[in-house]
Amino acid sequence: PVPMTVLGARRYVNFIGGETSASPPLANSCGKVNSTDWLNEAIMDTVVNASIHEVPVVIKASSFVAVASVCSDCRRGTCSESDMVNNNCDSQRRHLDEDISRWLQAFDASMYHTAVADTFRRVVKRIGTGPWGAGLWQGDSQQYFMAVWLATSLLDGVHFDYYVYDHFCENPGHQCFVLGGEECAECIAKSGMANIVKAHRCGSSGLKDIVPLYAGGEAQAVYDKLRNVGPPPDQVLDLLVQAARASERSAS
Repeated sequence: PVPMTVLGARRYVNFIGGETSASPPLANSCGKVNSTDWLNEAIMDTVVNASIHEVPVVIKASSFVAVASVCSDCRRGTCSESDMVNNNCDSQRRHLDEDISRWLQAFDASMYHTAVADTFRRVVKRIGTGPWGAGLWQGDSQQYFMAVWLATSLLDGVHFDYYVYDHFCENPGHQCFVLGGEECAECIAKSGMANIVKAHRCGSSGLKDIVPLYAGGEAQAVYDKLRNVGPPPDQVLDLLVQAARASERSAS
């Protein structure tokens, strides 16, 4: 069942990641544990003083939270596999409310029992994720970046770290679309998935365009634009950049 939270979880292996490749040493495996020197000798030892049911506890200042997005693939309708992989299905953009709700259920401390809510709040200060929602379940990678960025902005005092993979072990090459433009095309070429993930679908706008444009803005305004974003073939970030610039022109 999800969401599932393990407070105090730490990384015991020396290296773990979601990147893979068709060739050795990963050979399409979803991550790899080194055969030697695999133990993390720099394991974190920072602690947080908290309480559970008014009983003082000392817990490591890290955690693992598992939360599932909506399954876009389950709602594809008549959309083809190629269109799903290339962010070319309108259905991929039409479950924003459900995804924000799931994210907040997992990361908003007030959603937890009062016995552990304060401890959760003290431990979970940063959220790191990759292509959440846009892996195996084939969501729109640009839409999902905006959804989790927006949802995290609603949390009090929590920072957001987003990791981009050129060949994630689920839906490889697809996350390249969040880069936009030439960076996206280069990412797809590097991924080795150019026969499936099409560079002509990259769009013009990427993270470097959208983040400074929307950072510091009102969450409600971002939500309204994202919830009402237009359909393909235009990519989500291109449509949001156009919407932001149209708002700027009308305001002036």
